[in-house]
Amino acid sequence: MDKDDRQINYATALMERYVEICNESLAENHNRFPFKQILSAARDAQKRRYISVVLANVPTCQSLALCLNEEITLITQTNETIGDDGTWVVDLSYIENVIENAAEYIANPAKIDWEWLY
Repeated sequence: MDKDDRQINYATALMERYVEICNESLAENHNRFPFKQILSAARDAQKRRYISVVLANVPTCQSLALCLNEEITLITQTNETIGDDGTWVVDLSYIENVIENAAEYIANPAKIDWEWLY
């Protein structure tokens, strides 16, 4: 495994954990304002939404996407058959910070960057 493969695997594992934290946060706060309204509006707007993820610090990692349906899922092998409803450029250090402070972000979802959701 070369350096690029290790970097891609690391970034993918971080994004998988990030998605878990987002889903935990939403599950624990789904009835709180404004998260209930934000999620409801996003889900009503499109039943399934695909957002490409660009990790600003990992240029070799080009095949990640977030999918919003009933919950957030991470797609690690994107292809031409899924639509692209936008791109979210995010710094790897932000993802690492969320993971390092997961309990804080789960308890307070306002700290999570939901920009990609819009």
